[in-house]
This record gives sequence, C-alpha cells and structure tokens, in this order.
Amino acid sequence: MKKILYILLPTFILSGCATMDYTYQPQQAPVEEHRTIIAQWENEFQASDYPKKLSMLKSNISVRAKGELSVLNGISTTWYQSIHSGGSFGYDIAQGLAAAEAGGWVEIYRMYFSSIKKAMGEISNPPAKYAKAYDLLLELFSIYSQLYSLARSPQGSYVSFNKTVNDLSLEFDKCFNKLDVTLSQ
Repeated sequence: MKKILYILLPTFILSGCATMDYTYQPQQAPVEEHRTIIAQWENEFQASDYPKKLSMLKSNISVRAKGELSVLNGISTTWYQSIHSGGSFGYDIAQGLAAAEAGGWVEIYRMYFSSIKKAMGEISNPPAKYAKAYDLLLELFSIYSQLYSLARSPQGSYVSFNKTVNDLSLEFDKCFNKLDVTLSQ
C-alpha cells in the first residue's frame, strides 16, 4: 500500500501544481524514497521471468501514464483560466513547472520515465510466444512517451492540445485493453 501511495502521490501533487494559483509552493518531494522504490522495482524486474516483466511494465506504464494525464489536465485547466482571465498561459505554466522542479517532483517523474525506458530496452528481444504482447507493450510505451513529452512541452492551440491529449488517452486505453487480453491468454 505504501508503495502505491508513493507512486501516486507525485501525480496528485503535480496535477495540483498545474491547477492552482502559482504562489502555492508544493511540498518537498521525497526524492530519495522514490529512488528506493524504483531500485526495488528494478531489482524485482531483473529477477523476474519474461511474462512477469511484461506484466510489471504494463502496470508501471499505466500508473505513470495516468499521472501524465493528470498533469496534462492541469495544464489544460491553467490554459483555460489564462484565456478567460486575460493572463499569460506561458507565464502561468512556467511558474507551475518551476515550483514542481524546485519541489523535486519533476525529477521523480524523470526517474520513473528513465527506469521504464531502460526496462523496455532490456526486454526488446522477446521469445516468439510473447512477440505480440511485446509489440503492444511497445505501442503502450510509445503513447506514454508522447504524454510525458507533451506534459513538459505543451504544443498547439488550446483546442488542438486538448484534442491531442484526448486522442492519446483513447489510444492508450485501447492498447492497454488489447495488451491485457493478450497477456491473459
């Protein structure tokens, strides 16, 4: 339970940073605790067989993608508020990211992304029996990577940004469900 809480906590804090008045200072992130959680996950991953590795990555990518979607939702809310209040979206987002960076939350997200990316590289030669599952997991990781990048560098207009986020979210869910079925066979 504690492990899940530490995985989800940065999501709530970062999404809160993106939707709040930027005079708010997020609490200091427990970076070292997340390093420990990631190291434990990586050790368990190394000791697992291929099907378990696929399952572990599916779960980890899912949790991290949901976190990125929360951040993106916060960015959208900030963008909307900036449009309707005559504020500066760029300034508001820069302030929020600076607060998250200072609090250590951006570093935590980077650590999780790097850990998942490294693990994906380690399973890149799947046994024939798991080739389809690996391809779906690779697609899932690709969508997660796009969400991760978009959360760090919002692109387009307010409307096109939200369309991109919605499209990626739908793609992610569709791919996740396919992978879930494939792994259960």
